[in-house]
Amino acid sequence: MLPNYYTSAQVAKILSVSTYKIEKLISDKLLGCSYVGSSKRISEAHVAQYLKDVASRPRRKNRPRPPIPADPAALDSLWTQMTTTLAKHQPFLGVFLPKVQLTGIDTAARTAFLATACPDTATGMMRTEHRYPLQRHFKAHFRRNLKVSVTCSN
Repeated sequence: MLPNYYTSAQVAKILSVSTYKIEKLISDKLLGCSYVGSSKRISEAHVAQYLKDVASRPRRKNRPRPPIPADPAALDSLWTQMTTTLAKHQPFLGVFLPKVQLTGIDTAARTAFLATACPDTATGMMRTEHRYPLQRHFKAHFRRNLKVSVTCSN
């Protein structure tokens, strides 16, 4: 008796995933396939082996997010560390960072508040090409999206 062979679309329907996902699994060599001429066919044994492998994989552990510090001293040391890293990796931000202070982070609003005395620095920091690297750096540090708000006290 010959085994049953399926197309990628049929296997995608059986597994309730997209055909793109099936093709990706095949190209990553996580799901086996046979070729009939130039077309791919997936046997029941290939699907069974894939499901067995998926079931035996350990689940990914969720890492807790680092806490956002509330006291000003911790914020100052965090900002010093972040500005050092940012100035090294984003040299165009290095012009603005010494003139800016991190005044607080509102967890409910998911916003980091920065303050400066120079209006040009505030305008420069809020430009898209300067704000986005800063937001990405906050996200990498706290593992959550934070908007950036820059205020000028002048």
